[in-house]
Amino acid sequence: MWRRDEMSGVIDALCRRYGVEDIRSLRRALIEAEDKQLGRPVLMRLFHDLPRWRRVAQVAALRRIRSIRHPNIVWLWNYALLPDGTVVHVLERLGGPTVADVIRPGQGIDRREAARIVLEAARGLGALHEAGVVHGDVSPSNLLLDRATVKLGDYEFATVVDHVPRAAEGLYSGTPAYTAPELASGCGFPTPQSDLYSLGCVYYELLTGRPPHVAGSVLEALYLHATADVPDARRWRPDLSDAEVELLGRLLARIPAQRVGSARELVDLLGAL
Repeated sequence: MWRRDEMSGVIDALCRRYGVEDIRSLRRALIEAEDKQLGRPVLMRLFHDLPRWRRVAQVAALRRIRSIRHPNIVWLWNYALLPDGTVVHVLERLGGPTVADVIRPGQGIDRREAARIVLEAARGLGALHEAGVVHGDVSPSNLLLDRATVKLGDYEFATVVDHVPRAAEGLYSGTPAYTAPELASGCGFPTPQSDLYSLGCVYYELLTGRPPHVAGSVLEALYLHATADVPDARRWRPDLSDAEVELLGRLLARIPAQRVGSARELVDLLGAL
């Protein structure tokens, strides 16, 4: 149990280092700040009132992510679990748009550019997977563009492979339009294969200008991912090659074992297009 003076000491140290007011009074999710020790801009994300299992899973993943320095992920400079249960992420601050900003609804983007974006995202995803971390929420809004470089960020739903707390079994997390079937049906945990499915949804949307399943509600989106086959992308993008359609099919297979085997394999397949 933390004593009151210990709790105050932890919070005071964070506030001094990043030049923010008392974190206990902040309910904002995002805070632009500056690391006073190292003189660099940072983005602080605060997660209040998380269930205990979510805190445990998130902190275990953050411990590993902090050691990864890969050009295709948003760097985690620091993190903290405050005595009141608040989890703080201190991230590199990027000023560019996200992949969601470059998607053209109903049109899709240049095929080579779509492949490049997904290839760089796969490299970042591979760095997480090789460290034993599942991202848990791969989506266009969580792929940031730093000049021409794609960076995978937002570690709210990150977990450590094979160490997800039992309390999390069957609980939905992530973004509905990019949720793998096994998670949408409430029958499993996030895995590297579910991350690859989500990235396949991003690739599909980049090419066609629409997600694989268009739904009017969260429940409908989850139901479609769990039960329906993904429509042939050539219905909206007739110029796609057989290789591109085959790759989409492997990424978006409803059975995890039928998907592309790893992020590293996906990088190779995209490079060969």
